[in-house]
Amino acid sequence: MDSNTLIGFHLWNPIGLSISKPFWDKLEKALQDGKWILSEVVFDEITHPRELKDWCKKQKNASLVTPLTSKDKLDALTINITYPMVDPISFNSSGDPLIIAQAKNNGYGIFTREFPMKQGDTRYKIPDTCNALGVKLVARPEVFLRGIGF
Repeated sequence: MDSNTLIGFHLWNPIGLSISKPFWDKLEKALQDGKWILSEVVFDEITHPRELKDWCKKQKNASLVTPLTSKDKLDALTINITYPMVDPISFNSSGDPLIIAQAKNNGYGIFTREFPMKQGDTRYKIPDTCNALGVKLVARPEVFLRGIGF
């Protein structure tokens, strides 16, 4: 899952509220069962809010954060050369090629709320690059929610 989805779920289901607990419990169980992964890239990108960062740290302490391999990192460079995603000045979207490389190398899909490129965009977006590389893309939250058993 892309960091934007995790941040979005925290906005709609804040960690710590009793009404939100079933969602976060289901997500944690899906990570434990290997149905979804929390990538090292996403873990590193989540710097706030504090409750979400703490939840991510809890997952890492439970060995539920999936590390990148050297191959993932090398392939991400190739992906970004072929499908420029990272802004060379701000380095925005620097994690996107890494997430895609990790997904492609392991047969994972990616859940993101990012939209495809619009006319005039100079940088590829996750959906465009996934489509070009044949990486499964999940863009609808209900598909993800069913996938975690929620």
